[in-house]
Amino acid sequence: MSARIDKVLRHLRALVAFDTQNPPRQIDPSGLFSYLTDQLDGFECQLDDLGDGCINLLAVRGQPRILFNFHIDTVPASAQWESDPLRLQVENGRATGLGACDIKGAAACMLAAVADSPGDVALLFSSDEEAGKSRCIHHFLEHAPEFDGVVVAEPTRAQAVLAHRGIASGRLQFTGHAGHASDSRAMTDSAIHRAVRWA
Repeated sequence: MSARIDKVLRHLRALVAFDTQNPPRQIDPSGLFSYLTDQLDGFECQLDDLGDGCINLLAVRGQPRILFNFHIDTVPASAQWESDPLRLQVENGRATGLGACDIKGAAACMLAAVADSPGDVALLFSSDEEAGKSRCIHHFLEHAPEFDGVVVAEPTRAQAVLAHRGIASGRLQFTGHAGHASDSRAMTDSAIHRAVRWA
């Protein structure tokens, strides 16, 4: 294995070992966030503890225009785990542990990359993406400096995307005229048919 992969796996092993399951989101800032801060030599780090396990760490080096965003909370470990989910397993070129894919792996890669690269960069680590009221991102948007763009590290099968899965809802109203299905106007006057044509 290359030295860079070794660094990534060292960081990933440490990150996975921190229990950041959400819920219950009982995240102590002296644990994982202390580890992150210790790895970011040369960065100006601002930790915002918003209560209830909602924590942001903004780390800035230089005058960056792009922000890289990572959430460090994970889904709860399910009963299907056959090994300790908080202990990284590396077998046959595959690293497995709670949050390794979503998205502690991306955070580990970035920690290794910024240690070897002197450029300007901004990193945001937050802890309430998996469940909660997005308190971290709302606080960040209200208080953060402006950036030209944001790269959100999410598992997208290595594809660059402009958006990510989410939920959108709306309310539409279609009007029509009552009538019998055999009437010649049924296809044009029915609210149901109008809705189908719209969709």
